[in-house]
Amino acid sequence: MKKIICTLLFATVISGGCSSTQVSDDVFVTYKVKKHGYSIDFPESWSVEKYESGLMSILGSSPAENREDMFTENVGVAIEPLTGANAYMALDEYFELSIKGMENALDDYQLIKQSKTKVDGREAYVVVQTYEFGSVKIKSLMYILVINQTGYVLAFTASPQTFNRYLDIFQAIVDRFRFY
Repeated sequence: MKKIICTLLFATVISGGCSSTQVSDDVFVTYKVKKHGYSIDFPESWSVEKYESGLMSILGSSPAENREDMFTENVGVAIEPLTGANAYMALDEYFELSIKGMENALDDYQLIKQSKTKVDGREAYVVVQTYEFGSVKIKSLMYILVINQTGYVLAFTASPQTFNRYLDIFQAIVDRFRFY
């Protein structure tokens, strides 16, 4: 349970930002993460970091808009192997534990919207949420999946002021996300 909470916190509490980009203007670059069996596309202009250990697998961040831009929008993928008593945890249970963990751990956490959807044909939950991280207000779109005894969290973060401007890019990234 603590590990699930840590995964979601790490996936959602990634600094986000204040620039403006349109999907139609971006060329996307595919990054394959063979260790975890998926690929994800990021806009070519974004910086991308892959992680070989820990729960965070990959993080893509938008470029800063200007020198004062202290918060860059980003997309992170966290991976959590479900072992022991959690090895056969269903998506619904993983989702419920995740939400409870965020409610308990994040300041001013508010679940705005939740529904079921599909990511690459796989059942998932999608949530829109807000919370504070230090003095920074965050708005996040998060997809939560459980596949083959592994929890996957795709977290898209921005400031509340820039969230809607980035929603099309966030959606394009999840639409291109593939398991293999």
